[in-house]
Amino acid sequence: MGAGLAFNLKTRMIHTEEYTVHGTEIDYTYRLTEPHLVSLFQDAFARYCAGLGIAAYDLQRMQKTWILSDFHAVFHSALPKWHQKIKFEVWARKLQSFRIYADFKAFDELGNCCASGSSCWLILDETNRVPIDDKATFQKLGLTPNQAVEGFRFSKPEPLSGQLFEDQGKVRSSDIDFNFHLNSVRYIAVGLTTLPIDFRIKNKLNWLTIRYNQEVMVNQELRSRVFVDGDKAMHLLQSADQSLEFSRMYTQWEPAQINLCWDDEKPSQHRAFPT
Repeated sequence: MGAGLAFNLKTRMIHTEEYTVHGTEIDYTYRLTEPHLVSLFQDAFARYCAGLGIAAYDLQRMQKTWILSDFHAVFHSALPKWHQKIKFEVWARKLQSFRIYADFKAFDELGNCCASGSSCWLILDETNRVPIDDKATFQKLGLTPNQAVEGFRFSKPEPLSGQLFEDQGKVRSSDIDFNFHLNSVRYIAVGLTTLPIDFRIKNKLNWLTIRYNQEVMVNQELRSRVFVDGDKAMHLLQSADQSLEFSRMYTQWEPAQINLCWDDEKPSQHRAFPT
């Protein structure tokens, strides 16, 4: 764990937060979207840090900040619908060099684990934008060495080729976060929405893994490119001229006719998506 760190593994530190799914967080199925689930996890982790006095605004007083380098999520079952509750459990699982790994589990109103995952965080020096080994901050988190996704570890998958879908756009001020760069959830949302709507309707997302390579700033022109090969896809977020790669995400899918109606028990009421 590194010299000088005295984590108490006997004291399991798991933080819990509960949320209500709002209308702005659902899609055409009335259910919480995957990017919004990621956003709620980040909020739960931020609240955990805030309770320990190490939120981003605490670190920024010392010219430091949190930054997310990797994220992985597995979707086990349908996500909650509008106005339903979703509960998150978050904890710091492992310290490795300059990185802290935080895991999560999300539960629906019936107590079913609908999603779980892992994340890797760094603390950045805001002056020169490089990671620092902040032992004092890491120590406050404690460690609970329970792995939310058993056997998973972040790695560098092989590139994919296949059918290509593309989109492009410009980063607006509404896309940036308190670090003045593109919000990490937006990378995921852009990658998923680059896929055609008929692909999304006919397929269910099983898991996603994303590596954040570079910061994206306001007014930058972006190109989103998605290669679909069988049940997997590779999502690249690049500069407009493709000279820079800001993130690389992999997803895995399975066929599933999505019910566009509120009542899952009445498929006869299935709505057709407008064309």
